[in-house]
Amino acid sequence: MEGATFTLKGSHLNLNKPECVLMANKWRLPHSMKRLRISVRSLIVFVLVVFVFFLWFTVDPHVTHSHKRLNASAAEVDLRLIVIVYDRAESLKKCLDSLNHVDYLSDTVHIDVWIDRSVSGGIDDLTYVAAQSFIFDHGTYEVHAHTKHVGIYGQWIDTWHPRKDSEEIAVIIEDDVNMSPFFYRYLKAAHKKYKNYGSINGFALQGISIKHGGGTGYLSAPHGNLVFLYPILGTWAFSPKVNNWRAFVEWFHTNSPNPKFIPRVPNILPTKWYQRGMNRGGNINPKVWSMWHIYYAYLNKEVTLYKNSPDKKSFSINRKEKGLHYGTSDKSLDPIITTWNNSYINFPDKPIILNIRGKVAQNVQLAWKPN
Repeated sequence: MEGATFTLKGSHLNLNKPECVLMANKWRLPHSMKRLRISVRSLIVFVLVVFVFFLWFTVDPHVTHSHKRLNASAAEVDLRLIVIVYDRAESLKKCLDSLNHVDYLSDTVHIDVWIDRSVSGGIDDLTYVAAQSFIFDHGTYEVHAHTKHVGIYGQWIDTWHPRKDSEEIAVIIEDDVNMSPFFYRYLKAAHKKYKNYGSINGFALQGISIKHGGGTGYLSAPHGNLVFLYPILGTWAFSPKVNNWRAFVEWFHTNSPNPKFIPRVPNILPTKWYQRGMNRGGNINPKVWSMWHIYYAYLNKEVTLYKNSPDKKSFSINRKEKGLHYGTSDKSLDPIITTWNNSYINFPDKPIILNIRGKVAQNVQLAWKPN
């Protein structure tokens, strides 16, 4: 721009004059400062690129991607089905398929599938794909992958967190369990009938159970009893009552860290099984989470409501797949209820109580003692 002149407030300014050149140089940034600004800008861009690269290649897709067809985990619903699984893809498919054939009475339903990891942190891809591929026809659905190995304890105890006095009904279901098309009709009515029975901690949906205090044959009440109360929960699909479950979970997390605290209940087989498999120097048997619930029920004199099933038909069946509880698969299936009868929900005001040996007890306190 040699020889250029500019007009400023009616006067002419010649940029070639020495005083103008000196003024321009005064306000010009030093070359080193320009380089510094460019370097800082480049550094910021570099850090952002590295951060994005890190996220892209290191974040576990099993954690960040929930079911693409759904929003975040449903808020409180009428029925929440919590399906827990580790590495049995085909078993999970069967379980989920049975849930698609249930009569939900037009209520709001949500399924949470929780997938555990191996001790080393890996996740079974076939199981994850099976979970993500499922389409639930009756409500909302979400897949969760634990961020670390939690075992059967974390799967059962830490996957449902209802608020106090919530009206939500939940069922915790292991992947090798199939559900009857009519389980919810029964369960909803049972929750309504026994909502204010404080000693009832939940509802078992299975029709077959051993006598935990010993004895031959399956657990069954005398003829004519539609349901019965029993000291020990049934884990082939269990529906806990909200406030009882909240209290149990809090108690468990308070007491289980103490290695000297061992949940022993006298005169029952689960105590023997639990002690056989306890970890060295600790108080946990990694396969038997239910011993803690049994002990808590023993302390608080709680019982579980069962459907009386002399014909073995029930609202849930266990397929006995090879895994944590069974060394080999058993292909024989117990009978499941496939037709509805209104008599199923003619609940008595005072259900009969059976003790740990399957004999009639006069009250809940005596139910924990063998005759």
